This record gives sequence, structure tokens and C-alpha cells, in this order.
Amino acid sequence: MGIVSNSKICIPLLSHLNSIKAGVMLYFGKSPDADIYVNDLAAFCRMNHIQFHAEDEKKELYNWQQLNEPDIIFITGCSNKIDVKELSGVPKGIYNIHFGKLPQYRGPSPFFWQLKNGEAKLGITIHQLTNRLDSGAVVWAQDIKNEEFYNYNYINQVFS
Repeated sequence: MGIVSNSKICIPLLSHLNSIKAGVMLYFGKSPDADIYVNDLAAFCRMNHIQFHAEDEKKELYNWQQLNEPDIIFITGCSNKIDVKELSGVPKGIYNIHFGKLPQYRGPSPFFWQLKNGEAKLGITIHQLTNRLDSGAVVWAQDIKNEEFYNYNYINQVFS
């Protein structure tokens, strides 16, 4: 399994996958928007016996995928554009974990916009990755009731 992320929101996912003894290959997307230090994520993976690779340039993702041949790849919290055609041969597909309802809240910071717009329910979606931003077929979605005390950081933790 591949996890592509440059965000601390991948930690709960990695913890869960490790607890069920799933094989995890982690690729850390280098980006100016990263909200976790590479060394912190590498240490977490080392302590949990999760293979880890940190990129030096964007092309490494495609080399990593060819070398490790994961059956499935999940993208979460990654701000780099990924060329889906370059990630050929992923048997069970490539999916994005999008912290917002689709198609209403495509693009970055969907929780911010859901909160700002006063949505009655906040949603998270998993969809197939395509070359068009947040436009792939939705394969799973979950909503929770929006509460008055919710803020952006809190809801990111809840959905992580």
C-alpha cells in the first residue's frame, strides 16, 4: 500500500494501518505547504516499522511507485499535482482522501469553506484520482453534523 502525503493528517491513517498489520509504503511529498517535518514523520515510521521514503524532487514519486509496486495508493494532504498517467500499473487504483464534500467543495481547504458557509453537515470523501482536481468517481463518503464549537483545526483532527 502506498500513502502519499505531506501532512500530519496521515499519522492516524498510518497508525490504523499499522495496527491491522497492513504493509505500508509511505512517500512524503516535498512541498512548501507541508505541515510536518520530514524527520518527525521518518521517526514515527521507524518506530512503527513502516517503510518511508522522502522525495528530493517531484519525479521520485513515479520511480518509487515502479520500484515498490503497491497494490493501492492513497493520497492525503498532498499539494503537488500528480500525473495519474505516470502512475501506471496500480492494480487496485489510486484514491484521494478529500476533506470535503464532492463535488461541492473541490480544491484546497474544503473544511474551511464548509465551516465558513455554515453547512449543516461536514463531509469527507474518497474518490478515484484523475488528472482533473477532485473530479474522480466517489467511492466512499461520510458526513457528520456541524456543531457551533467546531473550528478548522478541530475538524481536521476529527476527520484524520
